[in-house]
Amino acid sequence: TEMLMGGYGLGGAMNTASRFADSRGVFAGIVEIAVVGWLLLQQTRDGLLDQRVKVVVAEAGAEMISGVTLGDVGQAAGLALAARDAGLPVVLSFTVETDGNLPTGESLGSAIDAVDAATQGAAAYFMVNCPHPDHFLGVADGGRWTERVRGLRCNASRLSHAELDAAEVLDDGDPAAFAQGYVALSEVLPSVTVFGGCCGSDLRHVTAVAHA
Repeated sequence: TEMLMGGYGLGGAMNTASRFADSRGVFAGIVEIAVVGWLLLQQTRDGLLDQRVKVVVAEAGAEMISGVTLGDVGQAAGLALAARDAGLPVVLSFTVETDGNLPTGESLGSAIDAVDAATQGAAAYFMVNCPHPDHFLGVADGGRWTERVRGLRCNASRLSHAELDAAEVLDDGDPAAFAQGYVALSEVLPSVTVFGGCCGSDLRHVTAVAHA
C-alpha cells in the first residue's frame, strides 16, 4: 500500500489518514500535505512531521510514501527525512514550469542534488510529474542527478500550470506526441522505468506510451 502526499502550493496540513482507510487497513486515498517548504523542513527537524507520518503509517498501513508535485527543496527534503525516520521508503516527484525549472526558479538537477545532500540520499528515487515532456526535455545535462530520476508522470497538455488552472476545459493534447516525448526523455534519463500520466492524460496516452 502506498501513501501519496501532494506538496504544490501554500498553506494546508496533513489530513488524518483513517478517513481513507478501509476495514482491512488498506489505504485507499490521498493524504495531502501542502505547506511552505521551509516550514515542512523545520517541522521535520523539530520532530513534528515525523510524528504525523508515524500516525498516518500506523492508521493506514502504508508501506511506501510518494511525495508528488513538490515545488521546492524544503518540501522534498522534509518529507524524505520524515519518511526515513518512520522506516518507510519514499519517492519524491518534483514538478517544473514550462522553462524546465521548479516554481522557485531552481533547476531540476540542482534541486535533486540538494535534496540528496540534505538527506544523505534518503529517497529511493525521484520522479517528475505535471509538466509536458517538452517542458523539461532540454534540461537533462548528463549529470549524476539524471540517474536518480526513475519515473515520469507528465501532462498531456503543453499549457502552463497557470493556464491549466484557468482553463474551463481540460486540454488532452495529442497521445502520439505525448508518447514520443517519453521516448525522447528516456534517452536522456536512462534510469526511468516508471511511466504514467498527469493532467489531461487518460488510457489513450498511457497506451500510446506502452506501444512507443
